[in-house]
Amino acid sequence: MRKTMAFVFIVFFFAFNIFCVFFVKGLETASLSPVKDAYVDEDMPDSNYGEGSLLKVGYVEDEELKELQIFISFNISAFRYKAVQSVKLKLFCTQPYGITRTFQIRRITQDWNETDITWNNRPSVSSDYINVVFNLTSNDWWVVDVTSLYVAGETIGFRIADVSTPQYCENTFTSREYSDPAYRPVLEVTYEPYDVSGVVWWLEHIDLALGIVGFIMIMFAPTVAIHMLRNSDARGIIYGLLMFVIGLSFVMVWLWGG
Repeated sequence: MRKTMAFVFIVFFFAFNIFCVFFVKGLETASLSPVKDAYVDEDMPDSNYGEGSLLKVGYVEDEELKELQIFISFNISAFRYKAVQSVKLKLFCTQPYGITRTFQIRRITQDWNETDITWNNRPSVSSDYINVVFNLTSNDWWVVDVTSLYVAGETIGFRIADVSTPQYCENTFTSREYSDPAYRPVLEVTYEPYDVSGVVWWLEHIDLALGIVGFIMIMFAPTVAIHMLRNSDARGIIYGLLMFVIGLSFVMVWLWGG
């Protein structure tokens, strides 16, 4: 038994080191472009600004203060089975108002259309959020860590709103339709470059995995018992029977789960 355990340990040790040498890589970063973006205007509640080259957030003043909000979404399907380490939203500000404001970012939880979104039909958002200080005084990139809002899936979207004390303050950013691609919005995703889709699939079908393991245990139970008995180990019958019972229970879990 000790020799067997030592052999298993040695095999595991070398396999782990070979895996680390040939498969473990450093983090990689991908820059994603939006699939849709727009801003909505409380003063023009039925107007759509989805095809414009600019995004606006803050407050405008007509007879009274009215709010502006930004909505932006990205396709993240390529990272569904990746170990995502950080997510950063990068927007280029073309016209900062020049005073310190607090912007609140929430994840969008409802589907929306870039060419249909208005103030009156804007999508719902998550209860979790992050508040970020915005204090740019010149044209520059505004970079926000939104990792805490990241949820794996096909797409992820964010709503940006000014939650400071309302006052006239309109900050303007470029949209995905902006003329210069170098200044369009970006979602920067840093991740470990392993595709664990196979592992995730087995975890999602754990009953099938147990069934396969169960069949294998049932098949090898007699072999284990006979081998131990030939080596004058009376526990062979017990171990063989135990393997058979456990294997049978795994198969039953699979059958009932299916």
